[in-house]
Amino acid sequence: MSKILPQYSYNVPKGKTHWKGKKYTGGQYGMCPRECDKCVAFGNQCKGCDIINCIDKYCKGKQCDKCVVICNRAEKRIKQSIEFLSGLDVSYTKTNDSPISYKNWYIPAINKPNKNLIKAECFSVPFYSVYDFQAGKIITSDIRDYFKIEGDIIMNFYMKDDKICYLYDVMMEGNFIKLMKEYKDVSHFHTPCFSVFRKSNNMDVIHNWKRQWWIGDIMRDAGLSTIQEVLTTNEMKKVNASWESAIELIHKKGIKKISQCGQLDSSDASMDGVDFLRALPRDCTYQSVGMRQKVFDAYRQFKRNMYLSNYDLSYRHKGDETYLNQKKGG
Repeated sequence: MSKILPQYSYNVPKGKTHWKGKKYTGGQYGMCPRECDKCVAFGNQCKGCDIINCIDKYCKGKQCDKCVVICNRAEKRIKQSIEFLSGLDVSYTKTNDSPISYKNWYIPAINKPNKNLIKAECFSVPFYSVYDFQAGKIITSDIRDYFKIEGDIIMNFYMKDDKICYLYDVMMEGNFIKLMKEYKDVSHFHTPCFSVFRKSNNMDVIHNWKRQWWIGDIMRDAGLSTIQEVLTTNEMKKVNASWESAIELIHKKGIKKISQCGQLDSSDASMDGVDFLRALPRDCTYQSVGMRQKVFDAYRQFKRNMYLSNYDLSYRHKGDETYLNQKKGG
């Protein structure tokens, strides 16, 4: 996981990812194209360039083929992707879905094998721990045996964007579902985390907004029990990717289990967060990987069928849950 894939190496943080100071632009003194009339999203998904909030406006437009951010500077790349996705409109087609149901609200996350067998109702396992991106092959298909765990398995896709770009290539090749089905006894799969950043260029927001819902439909249609990642922005006003839009989609599509990445989020509980949870269907379960404990505790007052996964529980209450995470790596 520490090695950045060379084909998507540009502007991917080399060290441990942290929410502060993460830089997505290609440098200063560039020139934003701002050719809205030539953009396929203009007038439909987008109401025009959001030049005030766009943090990519000074990008020099170099190494676009290796950039994890999508914009209209990479004309060939974005055209190919939009054609593959059959446009940027999100489908409202009703889906057959059901919520997850576990007695414990805490689901331990684990990414390294243990020396001794450990048991829990359910474990969250990241894809990067069972797939070798450098070699392009599966590390193990028997996750329980490899990690020495006993319980249900949820596979998550919280990892750096170079790995997500790699997986999108696998999707475009038509091999993603086949790859998922190689893994034994996985109870639920998160959808890959296409980052809808709170601030980015409009095309990156729109493109990833479409991809996150699109892959959820693909996975559910293939018979996988799918936890839909729901990332939104209410700061980019000229694109339709707000939490209100997400709530509308969840209701109309009949989605019953969603997740949100909390690993890079240092914000406190907010009324927007409360409003989002309250607006979810009552039987729609919510899971976060990485949300801070005090934020989770605050939100759970408003929605009981919530679940939390964390790799580091040193600040949590003492007990079996802490013990499980301390056993990582033996």
